[in-house]
Amino acid sequence: MIHAKSAKGLGSRDDKSVLVQDVKALTALARKRCSDDKAGVRKAAAQLLEGLLLLRASGAGGAAVVLPSPADIAVVQAAAADSLASSPHSPSAHTAILSTTSSCLS
Repeated sequence: MIHAKSAKGLGSRDDKSVLVQDVKALTALARKRCSDDKAGVRKAAAQLLEGLLLLRASGAGGAAVVLPSPADIAVVQAAAADSLASSPHSPSAHTAILSTTSSCLS
């Protein structure tokens, strides 16, 4: 379940833990939808997953930095290779995810 943002913002520890839970739930949903039957759903899910992985890798909102797992990278790569769901003229964030992961591991 996605929680509504509190009126106070993300100041308290509880707010940050809710944010982390929400991001995890959205990430799981995006992973699942990357294998949907409909190309439009796969494309939107891949874009969402890429954004969430970049968000988690940057430690946004004061959350701990979480690097993409090999399974997440495989899902993004498969989505980028999906000719029905990817746009050949628009750059994908999978390159940024891979470079972020590589630079963090160096």
